[in-house]
Amino acid sequence: GQCANGWQPVDCGMSARETKLLFSEPRVPVGAWISPHLPALSRSVESVDGLAKLMKELHGPQAGLGKSLEAAIIGQERNFFGSLLPFVQKLACEAPKLFPDGVAVLQRQRDGTRRLSSRQIASLLACAFFSLLSKVDSVIEKCPELDFAYVFDRCKTQTQYLLHYFQRLEEADAAGEFPERFVDFHRRVVAEEEKKRKFSNDALLKSNAPLRDFKAHSKGEIQDSKGAIHADFANEWIGGGALMGGCVQEEILFMIRPECLASMLFCEVMAPNESIIITGAERFSSYSGYGHTFTWKGDYRDPTPLDSHKRLRTVIVAFDALVATSSNQYKMENMQREIIKAYAALSFPRSCFESHAEKGYAFKAFATGNWGCGAFRGHIPLKAMLQWISASEAGKDIVYYDYGDAGARGLAEVTRKLLEAEKTVGWLWRELVSYYVEVGMRGDLFSYLIEGLDPQQREKNLAEARAQGTCGRTHLESEAVTKSILEGLSAKMNARSRGRGDTTTT
Repeated sequence: GQCANGWQPVDCGMSARETKLLFSEPRVPVGAWISPHLPALSRSVESVDGLAKLMKELHGPQAGLGKSLEAAIIGQERNFFGSLLPFVQKLACEAPKLFPDGVAVLQRQRDGTRRLSSRQIASLLACAFFSLLSKVDSVIEKCPELDFAYVFDRCKTQTQYLLHYFQRLEEADAAGEFPERFVDFHRRVVAEEEKKRKFSNDALLKSNAPLRDFKAHSKGEIQDSKGAIHADFANEWIGGGALMGGCVQEEILFMIRPECLASMLFCEVMAPNESIIITGAERFSSYSGYGHTFTWKGDYRDPTPLDSHKRLRTVIVAFDALVATSSNQYKMENMQREIIKAYAALSFPRSCFESHAEKGYAFKAFATGNWGCGAFRGHIPLKAMLQWISASEAGKDIVYYDYGDAGARGLAEVTRKLLEAEKTVGWLWRELVSYYVEVGMRGDLFSYLIEGLDPQQREKNLAEARAQGTCGRTHLESEAVTKSILEGLSAKMNARSRGRGDTTTT
C-alpha cells in the first residue's frame, strides 16, 4: 500500500528490512516547517504590494519580492492574483497533510527509492516558491537547497519556466484533471565488492564484454530519443545551478521538467560511485538556446504514456563527471572513476523502469553526449569511450548526440570500425591506458584507436613520431612502462585505501 509520504515499498521492490530502514533514516520535517506559516499563506493576496508584504511576514522585514517575479506579474495581474497565486498558496498549505512524516533523505552510500505523487512534488515546489524550505538544518546539510528566491530575483527566463509549470497545474486542477502520477527518485550505489570485481585494472583488461552498438548523431538532442535512458550531465549536488541562474544541460533539463527539482530537497551530494535515477518526470515546456541564449519557447504537452505504477515512461540518470585538466583525466584511477560513475547511472534495478518494447519503451539504449566536456573541460573522445565501456558492461547501447561539436569529429567512424572488428571492453581499456603512456595525448585518440586495429601500422607511425621527436618510446618500451605504471598505481591506491578507507578502485 501507499505510505503517508507517497512512497510505495512494495512497488519499489523493497524488503521489510529496507522498509524499516527507510523510516529510521533522517527525514526533512516539511510539515513542521510549513505549519507555523499556514495562517499567513491562507490569506488572500491581491497585489504586488500584498505579495511583498506576505514575504516580509514569512521571512522578516529584510525580505521582499524578487525583481524577475515582479516583472513577470506586470500585465498579468488579473490571472496571477485571481487564480495562479491562490493555487500556489493552496499547494503550499497542503504540505503538512501530504507529508505528515516528512520526506526521508536519500543518503550517500545507501541504495534507496523515494516515490512522490505529482501533487506532493507540486506542494514542495510551492513551498520553494515562498522560500519555506531553505532553513539551515543538519538533516539536509548535505543536500542542495530547494528555494526559488534567487531565480525570482535575478533570472527572468527561469521564472517563466516555473510560473508556466504552476499555470499548467492550476488549469488542470480547475478542470478537475490534476495529474494522478508518481515520480521515483532512486540512489544507485556501486558497492566496493562490485567495483573491485568489475572495474579493477585486471578486471577491465580481462573483460570479454563486447562493445555495444553505438550510433553517433551530429543533429538532434538527448530528449529526442524515445524509450531510451536520458543522460543528465549532473553536478555532484543534483540540480547544479538550476536555481542559481545556470543555463547548461542539467539546468535546462530541470527547467523543462520542473518535477526533477524536488530531488534537491532530499538527495544528498553524490559520491564517486553513485548516481541518481529519476523516473516519471513530466516535460512542461519547450526551449531554445544554451547558456546565455537559453529561452522559454512555450508550452509542451508530453505524449509519454504511463506505466502500471502511474509513472511516465521517462528515465533520467544523473551522473557527475570529474573536473578535468589537460592531463589528469587520462590517469588510470580517474578513468576508472568515470567508468564506475557512468556504470552506476546505467546499472539501476528493474524497479526504476517498466519495459514496453512493443510501443518503443524498452530502455535498452542510453541517450547521451559530451558528458563533462563543457565547464568541466573533459576531452570529448575520451569521455565518449569511457561511457561506451560503462554502457557495454551494463548491457546498454549508446545513442550519442554531439551537438555538432568539432571535438567529436571522427566519433562515428571509430565506433563503426571497432564494432566491425568486434572489439571488447578489455581491448578498449588497454588502448586507452596505452594511449596516455605511448603518445602522451599529443596524438589524436580516435586515430590511435583505429591504428590499434593494425599493430604493424601503429609501430610504423610510432617510429615516424620518434624520428620527429614527438614520441620517445618504442612499442616494447611503452608496454613495459604501461605495466610499471599500472603496478605502481595499484600499489599506491591499495596503500591509500588501507590507510584511510578510500573507495577508489584500482
